[in-house]
Amino acid sequence: MKEIRLSLSMIVRDEEKNIVRCLDSVKEIVDEIVIVDTGSNDKTIELAESCGARVYNFPWVEDFSAARNFGISKCSGKFILYLDADETLSAESIPVISKILDQESSKAYSCILRNLTLENEREYTGRYCRFFPNKEGIKFTGKVHEQIEPSLIELNIPVETSNIEIIHHGYAEEFSVLKRKAERNLAILNSEFEASPNYYVAYQLGLTHSLLGNKEEAYHYFIRALNYPEIPKEYRYISTEFLVNYYLQRGDLVSAKAFLDRLFEIDPSVPSSYLLASKIYAAERNFDKALMYAASCYEFNSIYNINNDKLINVKLDPLEILFHGLHLSAYVQDPRYLNHFSSLLKKVSPSPVLDIIEKIRIQERLSGDDIAHIINDTKDNEVDVILVLLRNYIHTEIKQSVLEFLYKRFENNPNLLIQYSDTLFAKGNQEEAIDLLEHRFADFSDNPAPAFYLISYYIEKSDFHKLELPLKFLEDNFSNDAEVISGLQKINEQIKIILN
Repeated sequence: MKEIRLSLSMIVRDEEKNIVRCLDSVKEIVDEIVIVDTGSNDKTIELAESCGARVYNFPWVEDFSAARNFGISKCSGKFILYLDADETLSAESIPVISKILDQESSKAYSCILRNLTLENEREYTGRYCRFFPNKEGIKFTGKVHEQIEPSLIELNIPVETSNIEIIHHGYAEEFSVLKRKAERNLAILNSEFEASPNYYVAYQLGLTHSLLGNKEEAYHYFIRALNYPEIPKEYRYISTEFLVNYYLQRGDLVSAKAFLDRLFEIDPSVPSSYLLASKIYAAERNFDKALMYAASCYEFNSIYNINNDKLINVKLDPLEILFHGLHLSAYVQDPRYLNHFSSLLKKVSPSPVLDIIEKIRIQERLSGDDIAHIINDTKDNEVDVILVLLRNYIHTEIKQSVLEFLYKRFENNPNLLIQYSDTLFAKGNQEEAIDLLEHRFADFSDNPAPAFYLISYYIEKSDFHKLELPLKFLEDNFSNDAEVISGLQKINEQIKIILN
């Protein structure tokens, strides 16, 4: 009888879309597959069994650790690897695992978990113990986002870093799927935090609320997590990064900079900190520093290697940085940085639109082919750069035509909506501009600008009776934004002066 050296342990439910991909990735290295099904209504069990898995039914009791522990109790291998159905083992990991098994080690091993996002615009990796000896007393704890490490520490089982890499495809799912999972986890996390508050559950509550768009609740729990001195470095970084963005979005730049300083203290090499710094200084209108940090961000990102021993691994898509830098330099008309970021973009991602952007910058009249390229080939991240340069473009008929066609493709870009409606208003098509904003301003609950523009049009046309709706929208959605509140106060003062 073949020796069972490695067992794969999984818990699943309704994973027919993922299960075969996952099991295919481990078939060359595992000796047995133990799957605990918590109530599938699709073909998960049938597919798992066709891949050679031994499947056990386990009634769902709102506790992931209970299901995990039942699964490892059924494993007979000397080592256990655990995966989720939306994960795969990288092919490069198979010889690494084989070598560990040959050594007959008694250690546990942390693995690299590489997270793929829907757009794959950022590369997030972390380290988690997924490979451990099958010894009595090893168990999972935590009802959700369960952990094996506490029991390893209790049993004095050392955890060694390894090059075993697991690819997590779950974040690449549609947002609706991620939201359902987050909503499922939220009630369990709340119950667990109430029973036993700790940094880990507070951190997971922050992440869950952030995914669900509950920014105030996320803020509350990330602050709670940071109040625990023992919070690990990687959790501290991610919690602090959320707080920087939280304050930046609310216009509280003093607090945003204070937490930014903490980010650099935690790890000065992470590129995303430099991008955040650039955004904060741009919001302060300190464009020299903003551009300097944007350039530094690209440099750090270019030399930043995903290091297997690092706890914090976040590499940015270079296009995200370069278009941010190009947008800033276009906004302030800085030719040195414009050429710098434009040249880099042409090397990283050649595009006919980049050449046309340069034509707009130097006020060259666009040809029919140029306009066709803009209409058909412009990407999301190029739109705001084009808009900034079009503001000062002297060929007004071409400008309006370009804006009209771009709006048909990118109608959910608030800056495009504003600039297109403003061009219509300036050309005398005031009712069309107002109608456009009246139908769209409420779609942008995270951006006050469309509502402010609509208010300015109403005031200019003395349509004061129409102000109530956009004013209430701003008060309801931006009550914590100091800049918006200040803007509303100025509008009320302006209306009083006009009416008196």
